[in-house]
Amino acid sequence: MRVLFVSKTDWANVGYLFAQGLKQVGIPATSLSLRPVKMGYPKGSKIVTEDVMKARAKYADAVVWLHSEHIKLPTKGKRKLVFHGGSRYRNKTKEVLKIFNPIVDVSLVQTGELLDRGAKNEVWLLPGVDTDFIRPAFGVHEKLVVAHYPRNSARDVDVKGTLVINRMMGKFVRHFPNRVLYKSAGRPKYRPLVWEKNLKRMAGCDIYVESMSRASSSGNKHDWSMTALEAAALGKIVVTNFLFKDRYLREYGSCPLMVANNRHEFSRTMHVLLNSSKKELETVQKETRRWVEEKHSLKAVGERLKKAIYEGG
Repeated sequence: MRVLFVSKTDWANVGYLFAQGLKQVGIPATSLSLRPVKMGYPKGSKIVTEDVMKARAKYADAVVWLHSEHIKLPTKGKRKLVFHGGSRYRNKTKEVLKIFNPIVDVSLVQTGELLDRGAKNEVWLLPGVDTDFIRPAFGVHEKLVVAHYPRNSARDVDVKGTLVINRMMGKFVRHFPNRVLYKSAGRPKYRPLVWEKNLKRMAGCDIYVESMSRASSSGNKHDWSMTALEAAALGKIVVTNFLFKDRYLREYGSCPLMVANNRHEFSRTMHVLLNSSKKELETVQKETRRWVEEKHSLKAVGERLKKAIYEGG
């Protein structure tokens, strides 16, 4: 079966990663996009015109529309899927479902808070990371380095709960001046930091604080994102919100992410980490890397996606 992923803009390189995952489990796959995403990925979806995309669709056995955006393609007799993830589906659910539910066989949904909104034949599919390219940097500094680096800090400052995270970490630095060093993104940036540069700065920390969405005033309560997976692939301890952990445990299995859904949980989690030994922290780092390899590597996601394409719906 030949699978084609299509997007207007392949946000977070998701289509490319899905295609690579399918290739690792023996399924020919290609990802095409009408526009490039300006985040500096070393490889990504091929940028083509809409006419080229239509021509390529004729030879595919399955078509997957990405990011809840429809592109009119010749799909008669093919398996049809849609990937719902991000603000478009979150903010325009009814509009999106009206377009896709009548035409798709399976709906792939990225994060827990986007499940159970009425998508047809729903499958929970978190994207994967390239664990061959992103290598771990295990180890713990004498003074623990905790970091929080939203790539687009001007846009993400509220979504990620950055202001609250900064204030709380400031208190920990004052109370434990010889135990912890905190690094943040600094002044707001209105363009995302180049992807590989963001990986490099995350690689320098011991503990990565990804998000605390309940500290946001936006009203959009979400679970962890691709950045959490990338930090985990780097072998970092990841502190983040995990509102749908119970469902994750049922569908995916155990998970070593350190949960901080609110200020109380964040404080409790940081106290545990700051009072842990170097050996204990390094053990968590290795468990976190192993979790990504087993559950969210390209091959692991490829297996889950293959099952959804062949058996879903």
